[in-house]
Amino acid sequence: MKITALDRCNKETEEIIASADEKFLTQPLNYVAQHQIEYIYAEAKEFTDRKMDAVVIEFDDMFKVHSALFGLALQKKFSNPIKTYLRANLTPMLGSSSAMFNGQEGIWEINIAFDAMKDYTGNETFDEAYTKLLQFVDNMLKEIGA
Repeated sequence: MKITALDRCNKETEEIIASADEKFLTQPLNYVAQHQIEYIYAEAKEFTDRKMDAVVIEFDDMFKVHSALFGLALQKKFSNPIKTYLRANLTPMLGSSSAMFNGQEGIWEINIAFDAMKDYTGNETFDEAYTKLLQFVDNMLKEIGA
């Protein structure tokens, strides 16, 4: 994966704490649970190839899950297929996913908990987590015909 931007950001102020290099991708995903004031912002060609905008990874302290948040440029008509796919392919748990259409921007705002993914072990690195997320989105786009 070719990351074009990778930043550690403050959740409260949204300011960049530091830009990270590709070596950061070898950090365990649990980094965000250990540094709960931070979220990780990433841009990559692989995301835009799938109609995704940047991906934010954070630890959701309310639901105690590691989450990926991103925009997905699909039409509103995909509402039922997206929500059905998320329900069918994520383990049911609080905070497992959400999908809301933002009519002003014309994108889906998607939130997926890695913890709810069927093949999530809890030992993934950021690089492995991004790979799992891309596979999940690829499968979703194929199944919903987008």
